[in-house]
Amino acid sequence: MFSVFVVFNSASQTDTVFIYNLRGCGRCGGAETFVKKHKLPYRLYFTDIQNDFRQLGILMDAVGLKKGEELSFPVVVYKGKTHYNIPDLDKFLNSLVDIP
Repeated sequence: MFSVFVVFNSASQTDTVFIYNLRGCGRCGGAETFVKKHKLPYRLYFTDIQNDFRQLGILMDAVGLKKGEELSFPVVVYKGKTHYNIPDLDKFLNSLVDIP
């Protein structure tokens, strides 16, 4: 399964949501819709753009993902913590805005 969502921190390294997006990925699109709806600052990156893909590779190396391991997207980095292979994306996204 390949679709990427990475939340990075911008400005003061706390608020901006960076989404690494695989074009056509429903989960990635849903994540973008969510951050727009909740007016969270965000920026999209696309895995088919070489520099964006390279950044994702560096991130995954940093968290210890091995070559050949399955990576389901989105991948999220938020407040200094990296989240990937997120089983319940809706629950995770809601946690970004403290929705129970």
